[in-house]
Amino acid sequence: MKKLLAIVAAAFAFNAMAAVEKVVVVESADIDGLVKVASKAGELVGYPMLGALASGSLAANPYSMAFGPMRADSSAYVVVYVDTAEKDLDKLEPEMAVVWPVARGKAAFVASNPGCKEVDGAIAVADIDDDDDDDEDASKPSEPDYTYTAFSADDKWATTASTSELAKKALEVVATPMRTSGEFVHVAVTPAGMTFFKDLLSAKPDLVGGGDSAGGFLELSKMLSGFDGGLALTDDGLTLTCNYIPVPGTAWDSSFRKPFESCPLCKLNPGAFAALAMESGICGSEGLEYYEKLIKAVNEAGVKTDFLKIVNDDGRAEWTFDCAAFFKFTKDGGPKAVDEKLLSEKMQKVQNEAVANIGKLSEKPQSWTLGLAGKTAPVPPVELFKSILPDVAEKRPCTVAVAAPAAFMLAIAPDFVAQLTEEQQAKVKPLLAMLPVEAKGGVASAAWRDGGKIVSVCRVSAAEIKAIAAIVNAFIAAQMVM
Repeated sequence: MKKLLAIVAAAFAFNAMAAVEKVVVVESADIDGLVKVASKAGELVGYPMLGALASGSLAANPYSMAFGPMRADSSAYVVVYVDTAEKDLDKLEPEMAVVWPVARGKAAFVASNPGCKEVDGAIAVADIDDDDDDDEDASKPSEPDYTYTAFSADDKWATTASTSELAKKALEVVATPMRTSGEFVHVAVTPAGMTFFKDLLSAKPDLVGGGDSAGGFLELSKMLSGFDGGLALTDDGLTLTCNYIPVPGTAWDSSFRKPFESCPLCKLNPGAFAALAMESGICGSEGLEYYEKLIKAVNEAGVKTDFLKIVNDDGRAEWTFDCAAFFKFTKDGGPKAVDEKLLSEKMQKVQNEAVANIGKLSEKPQSWTLGLAGKTAPVPPVELFKSILPDVAEKRPCTVAVAAPAAFMLAIAPDFVAQLTEEQQAKVKPLLAMLPVEAKGGVASAAWRDGGKIVSVCRVSAAEIKAIAAIVNAFIAAQMVM
């Protein structure tokens, strides 16, 4: 009889879990790894104590308290589950499980939790902070809430979840680690997750603005069967790598099939502070049409963009920003003539149209550069790109982009200071010594096809992070003295 009851109970548990699927998985480095990342970040932004501060706060997390220190050179996971059978999204309550790399095993955990009990192959631990409900009869002892922990067969992993079934199920993620060398966090949306987000957008389009915007994101969710991405912070800088898994036969599957045949940045303005190039057949971008619509929207709202010279020639656009003309525009009261409400409406319309065309393939190669009148970037775009992403050329990319934000800000700094009063200039000029003499870092990105997935990489170089941090510190100091 007992055996029969056990079989029935197991059957009910299986049915209850059958529709519960993982939709998002997050994998992070261990605490030592995260502290190293914080230390590196502190080094780059000029705040060396950041690592020490992170060490104290990370060590005090509740999972370290529950399971003890993390196993060295390991990962921790957060797994989000949803009941895909629940059609009423208002009633849907996502569940979360945490997977912890333990240095001590099951026996030590049980010994440190007196009163815990075995339930369906997991360990039930009463919540310490559990309180009786106000309307509950205080004369009757209440059953506490429990969290459930399951250990892997080799005693190296422990989980915590709201049910014993989820606690056991979450252990499966350790079989397929996601983080690559140098990454401190990696996030993946599973095929079930993409389906869930598609259903969510269909039922609640207002979550992403509704209208064309919602339609575009919905279209994208239909064309992707999975997504994952990771962040790394190393001596090279901050790197974001994303992998998109397109659904076969969709526009995204047809995209990124034509790599550049020659250097895409070599023939662009060598003095530009930003540049991008795209081959034909790129999905999810209107290219130059998008930029042209933005300028038109700004003009219609009352912004006279005489300070921006634009030359378009068959898919090749060169923009030149005239800083002196821009400050004249502001001094002459140009911003006061802007209809802010109309500007917001038109900008939103352009954005919605761009998102709505997320499944449209570009028909021809395109390029765009941004220069400064009378100024030249310290490093030509083609050389800057190679210095930031030196190994990308062998990947045969279909899109590339590069920018030098810090160099751009340093170039316009004298023009900005010149607009201040003599008294303000006297206070600010000494702070200019805080600025880097020259900024040769930047931001670069590229995307290419790798078998059944589309890969994109974006990196902010270490030199750029340091330069921007110095500029921000100088700006804050200037705000304080003015």
